[in-house]
Amino acid sequence: MTPLVIVQLSALFFLSAFGAASALYVMSAIERRRQNRLTGEERASDTVAFLFDETRLVDASPRARELMKGTSKAPSDLDALLEVVADSYPDLEIALANLPETLTAELDSLDGTGRIELEYRHGLSRVSLFQIDTADNHRTDGTDPVAAMEEELETLRTVANASPFLVWKTGEDNRIGWANSAYIRLARQCDETGSVPVWPPPVIFSDEADPPLPMDEDRRRQILRVPGEVDPRHFEQHSVPMRDGRLYMAVPADRAVRAETALSEFVQTLTKTFAHLTVGLAIFDRQRRLALFNPALAELTTLKPEFLTARPLLKAFLDRLRDKRMIPEPRDYKSWRQQIYELEAAANEGTYVATWPLPNGQTFRVTGRPHPGGGLAFIFEDKSAEMSLTRRYRVELETGQAVLDSFEEAIVVFSPNGGLTLSNSAYARLWGADPSQDVLPTTVVEATRRWSAACAPSPVWGDLREFTATFAERAEWGAELRLHDGRGLMCRAVPLAGGSTLVGFRHVDSERLHLPAPDTVTVGQQDGQSEQEETADASA
Repeated sequence: MTPLVIVQLSALFFLSAFGAASALYVMSAIERRRQNRLTGEERASDTVAFLFDETRLVDASPRARELMKGTSKAPSDLDALLEVVADSYPDLEIALANLPETLTAELDSLDGTGRIELEYRHGLSRVSLFQIDTADNHRTDGTDPVAAMEEELETLRTVANASPFLVWKTGEDNRIGWANSAYIRLARQCDETGSVPVWPPPVIFSDEADPPLPMDEDRRRQILRVPGEVDPRHFEQHSVPMRDGRLYMAVPADRAVRAETALSEFVQTLTKTFAHLTVGLAIFDRQRRLALFNPALAELTTLKPEFLTARPLLKAFLDRLRDKRMIPEPRDYKSWRQQIYELEAAANEGTYVATWPLPNGQTFRVTGRPHPGGGLAFIFEDKSAEMSLTRRYRVELETGQAVLDSFEEAIVVFSPNGGLTLSNSAYARLWGADPSQDVLPTTVVEATRRWSAACAPSPVWGDLREFTATFAERAEWGAELRLHDGRGLMCRAVPLAGGSTLVGFRHVDSERLHLPAPDTVTVGQQDGQSEQEETADASA
């Protein structure tokens, strides 16, 4: 065999092999193309079927494509499907992740009216949605689950776009993958250049702008300045984690911010006002935690401001007062706990008013009142000076009374309106009556009647009544009296400051009196004088 023949045979062999390989490749490509498409039965008008190559949609039936309309903004085709059916089939994502191992799977909807069948063939995942039509779960409204999902999806889209709240979704790269109409409109207003792209819109809020609100890590207060507007806008931003990013919602909070600002200014005004008060003020909230106090409270109770600003509970506040000996010391701890309970209960009813004598000599008047919202308000007043003045006044009165009682002269004092205000023990012994023991106050008329009944007739009693009721300038004067038993009395009337009158009686030697003795007075004279006295008493 010549070399030329060998070359020709070799070329023919390679050409045959290449042709066979090309034919196999074409047949394989045709087979793969066939496998990457749904069957004619799966393409029926009432069938919902999807064919995925991992997360990419390879083929879908007409009903399936109708269901996927409007979800092109999702990160992937598979995410778009999961977003549509997540409410009815929450376990679909897990089942798809395990499908290469399980090869097949079936999932029933939560309401029992639908079913999803999964199949893994040639590296592709088939997802088919079916309606379950049985006597137990037959839908009475005449719609199938797919139509219900389509209607629900359309409703959700309408609600999202018509909502006045801002709603948007970001991916792991913080790029917006979906936003409603309100967000897009605001994003265009915030752009000064007018070059806002059609998609994706820019992120107008920053997660690092403001710290989270108390007790809620997924809620933030955001401030946004819109070009052309003087006042900034305030939003309360909520965020919800999702499998491929986060969903955000922003609610206008301008009214809430204005209300909080007004409340803060009002509290500051109250705080400044309370700061100038001399009484201590402590307000506890419904949890019995100190919510507000003024500097006078720290000064009166000697409690440190650091302790008060830590917002202690009412029990801790009273315990600290006890440690500082700024509270009446009870006999034992059990009675102390009972006292605390009674204090809180009485303050809640608005009836707690107590005087606290302290071991250091101070005296506090503590008043408890209910506060709006279930709180309690306590007012601490330092009454030490007032109590000291009261005690001093009482001591002075007792001393003055003791001095009067030491006099042998019977003394009585009348007020400008004729009421008896003061008398000594000599007066009680002389006239047999102690005015301090009378239930009703004694007047000058009643006193002169008692005196005239024990004495010989005299015009002095009318003069005394007239002198006591006179507001003009007065001078001291005296008169002689004789008791029925023959003893003599010297009466004197002394004007005092403020219009009061002092009347004094002292015994004198009857022989020194210029009055006639009782035995020298005739009966007719006695009767006439008695009648004159009674007439004078009646006219008075």
